[in-house]
Amino acid sequence: MAETATPPPGIERSLRLLPWWWVLRWAWLGEAIWVVYLIEDRGLTLGQVLLLEAVVFGAVVIAEVPTGVIADRYTRRLSLLLGSLFSALAFVVFGLASSIELLMGSYVLFAIGGALMSGADEAFLYDSLRAVGRSEEFAGVFGRFNARMTVGIAVFTVAGGLMVIWTPLSWPIVLSGVLALVAAGFALLLVEPPRARSDQSFLRIGRSAAGRIVRTRALRWIVVISAAVQGIELVVFATFQPILVGEGVPV
Repeated sequence: MAETATPPPGIERSLRLLPWWWVLRWAWLGEAIWVVYLIEDRGLTLGQVLLLEAVVFGAVVIAEVPTGVIADRYTRRLSLLLGSLFSALAFVVFGLASSIELLMGSYVLFAIGGALMSGADEAFLYDSLRAVGRSEEFAGVFGRFNARMTVGIAVFTVAGGLMVIWTPLSWPIVLSGVLALVAAGFALLLVEPPRARSDQSFLRIGRSAAGRIVRTRALRWIVVISAAVQGIELVVFATFQPILVGEGVPV
């Protein structure tokens, strides 16, 4: 599709707001302490923590196709907004949950929120740049946005780790939910850029995507390898915090 000659009002403003959403969508202040929180505050074993990680991993895989269809069938702005709201709710439930069932529910919410934002963020950015005649800048802008997000993650991680010197372990987690609501506010202010709309039904798009994965050997291997890599990452992230605590490193 050719780039839009006269962009709709608000696209330039969206491009100014989008970096703020990009950073705040994962304002995870509990990155350095979440496993310790689950074990010490909620009484879970390391095995139960890994079970929760398996739940979120499976939920992400299941949610990826239908949530992607929502972004394509309706609007990517809606997908970004819903993703931020689901993440905000997930943080709050995770920080206040008193049972493993509620914790498991928060993990499912995390998975849905992440899946809603996955892919829709890049597509929204590209379509917005295309609408103002700047599509050739996509790679550079995308890289800068992700660099800011990486810096943000580092800052939030350190800030959350410092917070628990004076606060209960749950406070940084709940505060992350508040920051995710701020991200939702930025998403609400975005303007959907023009794009080609799909004339296929929700279920037809989903069946087509799933069928292509089943029929295509290369895609199946991509799914398997990605699952293995992410599974290893989950185990590493879930075990290094209690190991450090066991070695006498203070929280």
